[in-house]
Amino acid sequence: MIKLYLPKVLMCLAFLLFVGKSQAQVSVVSSSTTGTHATLKEAFDGINSGTYTGSIQLLITGNTVETAAAVLNASGSGSALYGSITIKPDAGVTASISGSITGGLIKLNGADNVTIDGGKFNGSGSDTTRGARMVE
Repeated sequence: MIKLYLPKVLMCLAFLLFVGKSQAQVSVVSSSTTGTHATLKEAFDGINSGTYTGSIQLLITGNTVETAAAVLNASGSGSALYGSITIKPDAGVTASISGSITGGLIKLNGADNVTIDGGKFNGSGSDTTRGARMVE
């Protein structure tokens, strides 16, 4: 009886792990805690609510499609409390943040010390192609 159910149970567990991982496109590493989010907006909401504080890195681990503007408030505004924020692709990842939103996709609402690092280098220092694009 166990032989019949074990493969099905293992397949269900593998599926759930895959689905959970595929939805996390932004990893957050901060002085206070870490987490994963499906969109940049969700990660910014976590920063704005004080979940992530101090020096914060947002690592883009896959393509995200934003359905609402990702708004980052100034440190000290509400519960937001950070010293610096760096947004960049995770190592070895080529990803995009897109969406069809009227107005800006990313809004820095008085936010300072924010670095958007879309640069990609081939390791030898000779490739200076920038991967980030600002589109109006």
